Amino acid sequence: MVATPRPDRSRRRLSALAAPALAATVALPWAVAAAGPPAAAPAASWGLSPVGQYHYTLAPGATATGAVDLVNGQPQAQTLTLYVADVLSIAGGGFAPAPQGASMSGVGAWLRLGETTVSVPAGATVEVPFTLAVPPEAGPGQYDGAMVATAAAVQASGGMGVSTRTALTVQVSVPLAAVQVPSGREADLATPDGTVDVGAPSGAFPAGASLTLSPASGGPVPEFPPPPAGAAGVVGPLALRAVDSAGTPLHTADRPISVTVQVPPGTTPAGLFVFEFDPVLHAWLPLPTDVRDGAAQAQVDRLSAIALLADPAVTLYPDVAGGWEEAPVLDLEALGVVGGYPDRTFRPDDPVTRAEFAAMLQRALRLPPGLPSDLSAFADSAAVPVWAAPALAAAALAHLLQGDAGGGLDPGSGLSRAEAAVIAARALGLNGAQPATFTDAGSIPTWARSGVDAAVQAGLLDGYPDGSFRPLQPVTRGEAAALILRMLRRHGA
Repeated sequence: MVATPRPDRSRRRLSALAAPALAATVALPWAVAAAGPPAAAPAASWGLSPVGQYHYTLAPGATATGAVDLVNGQPQAQTLTLYVADVLSIAGGGFAPAPQGASMSGVGAWLRLGETTVSVPAGATVEVPFTLAVPPEAGPGQYDGAMVATAAAVQASGGMGVSTRTALTVQVSVPLAAVQVPSGREADLATPDGTVDVGAPSGAFPAGASLTLSPASGGPVPEFPPPPAGAAGVVGPLALRAVDSAGTPLHTADRPISVTVQVPPGTTPAGLFVFEFDPVLHAWLPLPTDVRDGAAQAQVDRLSAIALLADPAVTLYPDVAGGWEEAPVLDLEALGVVGGYPDRTFRPDDPVTRAEFAAMLQRALRLPPGLPSDLSAFADSAAVPVWAAPALAAAALAHLLQGDAGGGLDPGSGLSRAEAAVIAARALGLNGAQPATFTDAGSIPTWARSGVDAAVQAGLLDGYPDGSFRPLQPVTRGEAAALILRMLRRHGA
């Protein structure tokens, strides 16, 4: 029987990314919208953060340009005033705006709008350019601001609840360190105090790309959520970013890059991991980390935020350490999806049972737990273990698990690769796939073919080097963890 996992915590919830680049109030007669990726100098990068903002990484003295669209959906013309300010309180707090921010410091003073009073004809869109210039003396950090458009006059001396306005947020990170990738060579990026070192091998980025490390904490509108509750921050978090020679953001590296963090003296190594922020799952996740000789080293291929954290809720099982299963097991354990056995092993090579897989699915997909009575239609419902009944019932109610030929759930039996493919395809609503080509395609059961095709096309399952799929081969616990993590990322993308 699978060990009972730790209770799920609110910090482990998977939440969807806030996709729009605009925080707008629908009831208003006009809207402010991002006018597409702004042009940027090679030293600048632009991208959408998880809370839906313009985000720039600008070195001191650098500039970038962009534009916003003022959209008037009303039958009469509108005259709008644009304001900029340093602090945006989405919850309705206030700031004292000024049309050009001359009396402000930070983003409010760095932004210059092409115009501040704009007449927008009925049913028309007017583009307003802006320039963002960071002064040479700006220190490393995160700076938050906003552009607000309003048809009514705003008192500069009083607070204004932004939640009742249409606002576009602007965030600037001034990096701690930056480096340009030389042609055909390795690149090394380190913080001024040498605490964090990032090494990019040759081929990880195109020649001329720029890498930056910036503070990723602080600011009234955080770009990244705080690290998991219960995790003690040791170093960071820091935002790791890259842009190509034209200033276009790069979200992944073509080859894994190394991150080495110096561990402060006296830090207990137990539960110490390099964490990265996963932008798809919107969660901080631990990376396989080698802690030795006063340093913690990990590899990343996503460009996001990194931090060295001590999290007692994450267990490194000795029987997955160093194996390919380590990364997915760490991630799912941090998310509260999987757990180990009382002897602190995970047993990744053991076949996963139908009951265990149902438990993983129920936690990962946040399915409402079912009741034992929901299983009464199955011939072997009386044999379902008490710990597995809520998850099996949830999976059955969601039509992810069905009975076998004898009408039973068979909770203790292994799960075949064909069954796992069908369940994954059902869970994500995948269909219409082209037939996958395998040397043993003829051995895939008829009822599983469409599910196998869909799961393979979606990248949830792969074939073997010899070209086979092996549909009747049992799925191991390690393989189940990898499959469910892929499902979560596919679901959240």
